[in-house]
Amino acid sequence: MPKSFGSNNWILIRDGAQPELCDACISRIGPARGRSSTVRIYWDDGTVWRAPKSFVEKHEIGRGTEVSEELRLLLWKDIQNARALTTALSLVGMRDHTFAELKRKLRLRSFRREAVEFALVEIGKLNIVNEPVIAERVASIRLKKPGKGVRIIINELTHKGIERSTAADIVRSIADDESQLSSARKWLSKRGGKYLPAEGDGAKVRSETRMKAARALYRHGYETHIISRLMDEIFESS
Repeated sequence: MPKSFGSNNWILIRDGAQPELCDACISRIGPARGRSSTVRIYWDDGTVWRAPKSFVEKHEIGRGTEVSEELRLLLWKDIQNARALTTALSLVGMRDHTFAELKRKLRLRSFRREAVEFALVEIGKLNIVNEPVIAERVASIRLKKPGKGVRIIINELTHKGIERSTAADIVRSIADDESQLSSARKWLSKRGGKYLPAEGDGAKVRSETRMKAARALYRHGYETHIISRLMDEIFESS
């Protein structure tokens, strides 16, 4: 069976390894199954590459084209760059991605580091990834969900590759104290009374319940001044 050096074979590519190549001649070029924008390049040494149609046009290659080992390696790298960019564009088309997310996903698909960097640079030139806008959109959605405090959302954005200071500024520009109080209040009310005082509770039980509620809210990312205000509201007024 022919070896498919042009595919994302993770054993071949994960460490930046390159295929062993030699001078070769293209025996034929045919369509890739189920992929209208992709072709298969069959070489006379038995290898098969999968490449974008644009690649064939760009390099003006076809049946009978003889390629030196050096040029063949350049062609192979060019294919990887083109496929990494195509994959990145597809990912961005499905949903918002930061550059860090694109990088992680391309590496998980076993593209070479050079191909990943090429794709990210080209995506940057297209101006289709606006990280502050992505951060604001994500933060707005997350803040609507009870149980999502400011700190947790900032951490989520940081994990997406947004600089922490930028993430903090964006989240805090959207989340005011009243909305965070309302969010925390709704989250506690959905816990079935687990973190709320019950009628007849003694001082010790009330104190323990208050501590449990405060710890739970802190774990869910609410800031200390929000927790303190809500605890006073619930436990001092009841």
